[in-house]
Amino acid sequence: MTFGLRRARRWFTALLTSYLLEGIGYIIAGTFLVAALQQGAPGWIGSGAWIVVGLAALPSCALRMRLARRMSRPALLTISLSLQAVGIALPALSAGSVPALAAAVLFGATFMGVSTMSLAIGTHLRIPRAIALLTTGYRPDPRPPAGRTAAAARLPLCAPARRRPGARRRLRRGRLLHTVPQPPHPLNLENHAMPGDLTILGTDLPVWAAPMAGGPSTPALVQAAAQAGGLGFLAGGYKTTADLAAQIAQVRASGAVFGVNLFAPNPVPVTQDAFRAYAHALQPEADRYGLTLPTETLTEDDDAWADKLNLLLKAPVPLVSFTFGLSRPDTVRALQDAGSLVAQTVTTPSEALAAAETGADLLIVQAPAAGGHSATLVPDRPLTSIELSDLISDVRHTVPLPVIAAGGIATPADTTSALRAGAYAAMVGTVLLRTHESGASAPHKTALADPAFTDTTVTRAFTGRPARALRNRFTDTYEPLAPLGYPALHHLTSPLRKAATAAHDADLIHLWAGTGYRQAREEPAARTLTRLAAQR
Repeated sequence: MTFGLRRARRWFTALLTSYLLEGIGYIIAGTFLVAALQQGAPGWIGSGAWIVVGLAALPSCALRMRLARRMSRPALLTISLSLQAVGIALPALSAGSVPALAAAVLFGATFMGVSTMSLAIGTHLRIPRAIALLTTGYRPDPRPPAGRTAAAARLPLCAPARRRPGARRRLRRGRLLHTVPQPPHPLNLENHAMPGDLTILGTDLPVWAAPMAGGPSTPALVQAAAQAGGLGFLAGGYKTTADLAAQIAQVRASGAVFGVNLFAPNPVPVTQDAFRAYAHALQPEADRYGLTLPTETLTEDDDAWADKLNLLLKAPVPLVSFTFGLSRPDTVRALQDAGSLVAQTVTTPSEALAAAETGADLLIVQAPAAGGHSATLVPDRPLTSIELSDLISDVRHTVPLPVIAAGGIATPADTTSALRAGAYAAMVGTVLLRTHESGASAPHKTALADPAFTDTTVTRAFTGRPARALRNRFTDTYEPLAPLGYPALHHLTSPLRKAATAAHDADLIHLWAGTGYRQAREEPAARTLTRLAAQR
């Protein structure tokens, strides 16, 4: 709370300073105009004065545009225009004549219109959306153009999703991006009065540590992210409920603000014949380690979903995120009632729409360049190739929820690009794998810096879900043979991967890595996070 109040005071002071600068410019321009008119100057002098007024607004507009990248848009617009309204109302009320009152109102309307436009540009909003955001707290959802309606395919999610008629194709910089399904009615967000206010998290650094299941995300890494001014996630996936509870207690004792990520059930079925064939294909690799892979028994669990949810309801954490599937709206509300903000990981605007209707407070928008598992809700469909900044823009123009950017962020320029596209913060994983606090295996850390590994690839060979990893012999050999099937294939290959890791056999290990893996350094995690935020 202390961090939130401190930031609010800093924002208010900066905004007030911007208007004082602007006011000084108006006084100079007004003095010039009055003096010119008193001396009988021609009419073009008046136009010149208005140009001077516009130039006087530039410094304060630039300052507000900078604030727009850090401050929540409703707060920025509300505080800014409220200060303007007060400044306009005082001279208007003190006007001694009707013409003077009319002139004050006209000036005020013009001034607020120009200022709203500058704020809209600074926050990357279209003008109508900026006005709607000021008056209602939400941007209106665009309706699909006439004659372009088509039923969007139903998503096979944990929470039921309705068919969404309507699709819109968007052109940007001369190229066709992808189809964005749109609802035929205003988005149903009755679970919320306003989008989640992330300022309560008290993070000063707009670079967060992503959850990385299987070992890399340690309590030490989460604490390092918090100490740097950011936020880190504990990865609940593949842990027992008891182990997750112990890690939560350890981080909570440090006083860090943190999040917990869970795998929401969204199983990918696999046939018995396909499973058996793949197990037989892998058996020669298992023979090298004295392992016998199961060919008849498919393990189809939900990663202790109910038990982990109960843990987070009984011992709430500041932020809970879901990946792979959508939680039900009543589950989201229960977590919010317990005091947690709820985030949903999405990979497309249509998934963002479905996530918003569950009542989520914010969205983690993951681009296909991300390392590890894709968070796609439809893993049987190919991942859409799209730049992270374009994906952020598409999602922000589809749903009015705060966005955390993820996927391929490896340099300060990547962070800047994501924040300028409208993200509240950037979230990184691959670049943290070699840090001192990372729990990644020794062969995994070594491979990230090994020149023998020259590329990444999206593969389902390890777990039956699409995931990006360093190319090795396993991906090249078994990707053509691997069926979709999660978590069955994850459990099938898990003993083999553990044995290969113990033997430092990098050819058989799932070397999860995003496209920027070469930027991972052996250094403290705090140094990595602060370096990535250097150009913001």
